[in-house]
Parts: sequence; structure tokens; C-alpha cells
Amino acid sequence: MYFVFAVVTIVLAFCCWYIYNGLNATKLRLDVVSDILDNIASYVFILDSEGIVVWQNNASMAGTGMDICGRDITELIPSGHKKTFTDTLWPSITGERTHFIEAPIHTVRGSLLVAFERRNSPCGEYIVLTGHDLTEKVRRLKDESYRDHLTGLYNRAGFWAAAEHLPRQDRLVLVCDLDGLKQVNDTMGHAAGDALICNAATALQSILRSGDVLARAGGDEFWLVAPNIDQQGAQRLCERIDMAMNAAGVSMSLGQATGTESLHTLLEHADAAMYRTKTARKEKKAKNI
Repeated sequence: MYFVFAVVTIVLAFCCWYIYNGLNATKLRLDVVSDILDNIASYVFILDSEGIVVWQNNASMAGTGMDICGRDITELIPSGHKKTFTDTLWPSITGERTHFIEAPIHTVRGSLLVAFERRNSPCGEYIVLTGHDLTEKVRRLKDESYRDHLTGLYNRAGFWAAAEHLPRQDRLVLVCDLDGLKQVNDTMGHAAGDALICNAATALQSILRSGDVLARAGGDEFWLVAPNIDQQGAQRLCERIDMAMNAAGVSMSLGQATGTESLHTLLEHADAAMYRTKTARKEKKAKNI
């Protein structure tokens, strides 16, 4: 993004002087410069010192659906953000130190977050704002922040963001804990441990229904919530998990809880059940030695 800013800045350094250099600029120069700016994909606004738009390029008109020449730049700002823009961002961008701000603006696709960089025109009378749509970048960053980088599943934050919108009906919550991960890490290395985690994640994904939410909660633990499911459906889902784990050669201890209680409460019950299962397995294994 900053590379794009640099390129646009170089173009603007040549262009702004000619656009607003008074009577010395010829019509030919104005036409050429306007053509250059109109073919830039970024939003370009040229403002006077009071924030009135005196020129905008085609990309800004197409993107915002507005021709605001002769009008205040704040007409692009959603009403809920105008006070912040007027009281904080505008004084900041017109000051001596700040040259970069982020602000939401109205566009044909709704309210989008745009990064603006200020470039003063050589004659010093105008402010040039070049804008770049950050909405998709922010969405990608948010999605990445919700993902476990090893498995691609949701992490804890992603789990809560996805699961909080599920209907509060009968639902199954599972806490799944890999058996023997520490031993694999200690004896075969962390690469082998990572492979085991990924195998378990793939096996769990293979049994998901539409609407189920699966996450790697951390380390060797996975969380799964299956909404709108009765006791028989929950039992069948657990059986499918056992079959998938056996096929993948993965040993996993499961704890489950069902009901209409809050997710926090169901997770606590499922976690306690998982530890009971794991303890029983360890005791059984010790007796067989």
C-alpha cells in the first residue's frame, strides 16, 4: 500500500502545480494532468484550506457515487463519524506533522474504511488527499486474526466470534484433547507433533455439518459446537468423530455437554467431562501395564 502511495505522490508532485498554478497553466497542461489523475485507481481529492473539494478524479466519483466539487469533504463522512473527523482527523491532517489518516467514507458499496495521505500542492494553497480502500485489507487481517495458523481452523477468538451468532437451541459442545502429543513432541520432534495436530484437525473437519463451528483452542485442544441437535444426533456425531480419529490413527479424549445453556457453561461441563475421560484412560492404561 505504501508503494502505491509513493507512486501516486510522485505523479501528484508533477500534477498539482499545473492544475492549480493560476493563469500560468495552459489548457493543454490542465487536460493532460487531469487525464493522468483520472486514470489513477486511487481516490484523489484536491481541497482548499477550509476543506472544500475543488477537484476530484473519476475514481473518487465512481467509488463514492458523488460529485462533491464545491462542497465540504465531510459530506463523504458517515454521520456517526463526522464529529471525530471534524474535531480530530481534519485538524490533524491539516497540521504540520500528520500526513496520514484513516477514515470511513460513504461509497456505492456502503461505508468503507479509506486511508488518506496528504500532499500539499507546490503553491501551498491546496491540500491533496489520495485515498485507498482499506476495507478488504482490514477484513483479511481480521480473518487472519481469527485463524489458527497451523491448522487453518478458528482460534479461540474466531470461535467466539462465529459461535456467538448461533441460535440458543439444543446444541452439542465438545472439548477434544489429543492423547500423547507431549510424548510425540519429546520423542519425535515438534514437526511430528504439528503433523499429529493437523491430522486431527482434518479428521474433525471431515465430520462437520453445515453450521457447526470448529476451533483449535490451543495446544492439543479443539472445541466444537453443533447447534440444533438432539441427544441421538449428538451421539451419532461423537461416533463419527471416533471413526474419523481411528481412520487417521489419532487418539483423542472427548468431553461433551448438551443443552440450551450458555456456551461458557456448556464448555465448562464439556471440559470437565473430557478430563474425566482422559483420567479414566490413564488409569486403565496403568492397570494394564
